[in-house]
Amino acid sequence: MDKDILNQIYPYIGSDSLKKLLLILKKTNPKFNNRDIKSGDALSLTLSYCIEIAYNELFNSFDDNSPSPLPPPKTPKSQLLYGIFQLVTSLRAKNLSNKKIINYLNKKQIPTPDHVMNKYSLALIQQHTPRWGLADLTSILTEQNKAEVLLYEYLEELNHRAQK
Repeated sequence: MDKDILNQIYPYIGSDSLKKLLLILKKTNPKFNNRDIKSGDALSLTLSYCIEIAYNELFNSFDDNSPSPLPPPKTPKSQLLYGIFQLVTSLRAKNLSNKKIINYLNKKQIPTPDHVMNKYSLALIQQHTPRWGLADLTSILTEQNKAEVLLYEYLEELNHRAQK
């Protein structure tokens, strides 16, 4: 994902927590089984996964100002879609208009939600990305910067679908 847009943090964690985090990373990202990873997109997605699990567990009721609870992304495709949602919410938090967000996503060749949902492999998805339109943006994010129900449904489906 785009490091210029997303919020960068520098957490310090103990050895036990790091071992657990790396095991979670390897479980949710099998392609990283033989690597010792301490930074990068895979670790960022794993932290997001852990945050979604804890957030959904700790906050049983949500008010209008609370972020939307989402299914934790468990598969590479659901992680891609979750990352796209995080990018879009970060762009919206910078008070960019829908048009500017769409232009940015098209310039960076970010896959649309529908393209991620199709039956193509991740490699094929990233080789050819269709252009974003307003319908793509509003399919995952409301004007109030909340997750759309469709995003929730997409993440649930991708978490349970066999991956290519």
